[in-house]
Amino acid sequence: MDEMMKIMDIKRINQNVVLKNIQDRDVDFEDYSFYCIDKLVLANQLKIEDRYEFISEAMFRFIQAVKVFNTTVIYAIKSNAEDNKIAVYIGINKKNLDIAESLKVFFQNVEYHKVASEDGLKGFDEQAIITGIPCESIENIPKLYDSISPLVKYCKGKNILIQIVGRPMGLNYIQKQIQLLLEEKTKNSENIKKTNTESIAKNNTLSTTRSNTTTAGENNGAGFVLSTGSNTSTAKTDTESNTSGETETTGNNKEKTSAFAWNLDHFLEEYVKRFIDTLSSGLWKTCISISSDNEEAMRTACGIFISGKNKEALEPFKMSILEGKQDIVSLINNKENDKVFDIFQEENAAFSYLTGKEASLFFDLPKEECYGYDIRHLPRFSQNVKSTSQQLSLGSIYDGDVKTNINFGLSEDVFSKHLLIAGATGSGKTNTIFNIVKKIKVPFLVIEPAKKEYRGLNAIIPNLRVYSLGDETISPFRFNPFYFGKDINIQQHIDNIKVIFNATFSMYASMPNILEQCLNMIYIKKGWSLTTSENIYAKGVMINEGYYPTIEDLYYEIDSYTKKLGYAEEQTQNIRAALLTRIKSLMTGGKGFMLNTNQKLEMDELLKYPTILELDKVADDDEKSLIIGLIVMNIYEHLKNTVTEYSGKLKHILIFEEAHRIFTNVSQNQNQETANIKGKAVENLSNILCEVRAYGEGMIIIDQVPIKLAPDVLKNTNTKIIHRLVSREDGDYVADSLGLENEDIGYLNKLKNGSALIFSEGMQYPVHVQLELQKDDVKFIPDIEMKNFARKYNPLVENPKNIHPLTEQIMQQNPLPNKIIEIGRILYDNLTKGELKENKKYYISAGIKFIDFAYNEGFDINIKRDVFVRSIVEESLYSCIKTDKDLEYNINKKICIKRYVQACIEIIDKEYSKNEKEYQLLEFRKRKLFRSEVKLC
Repeated sequence: MDEMMKIMDIKRINQNVVLKNIQDRDVDFEDYSFYCIDKLVLANQLKIEDRYEFISEAMFRFIQAVKVFNTTVIYAIKSNAEDNKIAVYIGINKKNLDIAESLKVFFQNVEYHKVASEDGLKGFDEQAIITGIPCESIENIPKLYDSISPLVKYCKGKNILIQIVGRPMGLNYIQKQIQLLLEEKTKNSENIKKTNTESIAKNNTLSTTRSNTTTAGENNGAGFVLSTGSNTSTAKTDTESNTSGETETTGNNKEKTSAFAWNLDHFLEEYVKRFIDTLSSGLWKTCISISSDNEEAMRTACGIFISGKNKEALEPFKMSILEGKQDIVSLINNKENDKVFDIFQEENAAFSYLTGKEASLFFDLPKEECYGYDIRHLPRFSQNVKSTSQQLSLGSIYDGDVKTNINFGLSEDVFSKHLLIAGATGSGKTNTIFNIVKKIKVPFLVIEPAKKEYRGLNAIIPNLRVYSLGDETISPFRFNPFYFGKDINIQQHIDNIKVIFNATFSMYASMPNILEQCLNMIYIKKGWSLTTSENIYAKGVMINEGYYPTIEDLYYEIDSYTKKLGYAEEQTQNIRAALLTRIKSLMTGGKGFMLNTNQKLEMDELLKYPTILELDKVADDDEKSLIIGLIVMNIYEHLKNTVTEYSGKLKHILIFEEAHRIFTNVSQNQNQETANIKGKAVENLSNILCEVRAYGEGMIIIDQVPIKLAPDVLKNTNTKIIHRLVSREDGDYVADSLGLENEDIGYLNKLKNGSALIFSEGMQYPVHVQLELQKDDVKFIPDIEMKNFARKYNPLVENPKNIHPLTEQIMQQNPLPNKIIEIGRILYDNLTKGELKENKKYYISAGIKFIDFAYNEGFDINIKRDVFVRSIVEESLYSCIKTDKDLEYNINKKICIKRYVQACIEIIDKEYSKNEKEYQLLEFRKRKLFRSEVKLC
């Protein structure tokens, strides 16, 4: 029975924890640094079924690395009843702080923060120690099995501390254990098998002997006293012998095997193998403690812990209840315990002596995330990126979830092949643009539909110019979309305008055709030949801005044309109302001042400086899109007809915010009729991306929702910078053009603010980059400061068009009230046919009549009367010029008369006696103007 007792000792079934070796004191906190693991990052390329196994393998490698330092490691999981938080700790001796950092290398990344040692070591009063040796591999257990997570789930909402403390033992200790095991194994081997032998022998012998003897003799004798003589004898004997016998032997051998000794040998053999393995993987003296403020919770937690590791355990797991809170770290570090070399003696019952692999099963991290402990599965992107000194530095490359000091940049050549920047609101798109425009060495034009962020760039770009489109109170902008430059084909220009209208406004039925006919007519009526692109009224004179039609001309042409359509009345009215409503809106308010003008857009000036066009005051999305499209079309025409060198070298960058407004993905449109019209128009616009590169124009397309962009945009932008995308649909849309694997698409939703995946020519995989923060250098500029800033370059700031709101309302009426026409005609006749010295009298009279008209119409004009009178007089005079039948086909004279009237308005309220010289000059100009055919003015 000695073997049976030895087996019980090896299995440590009957042993009790020797409490005298556990010291009732806390460990010296000053000796340890504790780190709380916040996040575990795994490679996304790992299959789901392999992730649990990977974590276990990584912890095994970590244990192997710790062994080199020969230091105690503390692993703890602590739950808090107050906030349900789970904290996972690693405690390291302060002399070996690099160990904590080394944990990162076995995963894609580990995020942790340093905490006070008390957070990870202070236990609770109800405490138990668990001993046992887990089996390294258990058959038929799924790869997704996780023994620690059930315990973590139970701990939520309870005060429980799980501590696992391990210390690697020295080589001498291991060798001593192997020696003791082998000695015990040798001693036990004598008792495994015993043999008993029994033998019986039986003999039976028969013997026969025959003998025959023959003797012959001769005797010669002398006297008695002196005896002399001879005696001769001869004998012969023959003998015959015969022997026979039988021998019978029987034997019995009996061998006995001791089951106790055999099992003891088997257990010893397993331990010998384990300890030989520890020569390479290390021998870990381990102590496991679970404590709580509630005995029942402590016992349950111990049971759950054991249940996850007890199956096929080499040494059965055992729970030993302690009296009060005890310090197991001191117990592990107590060198007195190491003097007991035989690990099977009761003095070592509080410890489990484990191989490196076995220890890693105890030090295993939770494989399911919980509050306080996060697990992420992130892809690892390209690290090898070519870098040159000529590149624009954008940021630092990520290695997994860790930002490195490897710089990423783009060369200027890349920008001429166009960029796409996409991402959700607040993901860092604007900061990326700030990065680019701050460092790029060519001018740029930003079209900003909604916000006013870019104006702040003037803090770092002193020559920045900002225009507020549709807002006359900040930095007004003028742009006649019907103007076209020299050497531009008029028919192509008209087609481009038609494309923009079709792409931005919803057109149906015959509306596109009607628009085209009316566009042709307004140019013809201004004297333009659609064949030669020449103006018949401009022979021998410089082409004036007045030779070009305006939005107002298009409005009245549509009004006239649709009345003659010959369609059913209802259909005619629907088409007419739809077109006129759209055009009328472009003539109203700040949009009217901007678009309904003869002033041309000075394209050379616009492209010469860094410029921002703000459209936030244009509320209607379709109108924003139209304005953006018209500006882009004019830039394209300008480049096409002015650039003579087609090297493709970057000269200017055009930046589109919310680019879907013109590069629309029409497949998202549910109306097939409008989709077909828009689709063709968007296709034509997308072709611009292909063509402008040759002129040195780079385009940066920016949008929050990539799927709203036309597919050609993805095809024709050579570089993609993709920030966080919320929708999987958006991720799928850009994945192929970004060089993204299918399993990595979901990561686009996890990108941090300011980071992006970047893919450009020559790259096999995208790069994960943290863009440099530039927005901190850019501060918001209020409108009043912006206005003062704009005075340096925008003359319209000093000379705004001052028009009374009531004037706007009156002049927008169609048809214009007869009373307005009548009053304006009197003043107009005086300016063109009367004496100018009577000018002020007629002006005062007209003003009184206009005020009376306003009162009769129910308008209150007690505020800014002078502004109302002057503005209504000016607008009524312009209306008279437009409707003067004598000037309908005399464009040159109409242009000159308008200039003359403008000059008269400048002095219309001035006294003749005080401004006689100015009046005389205007009088001379008037006589010359109406005396002969005007060719030049």
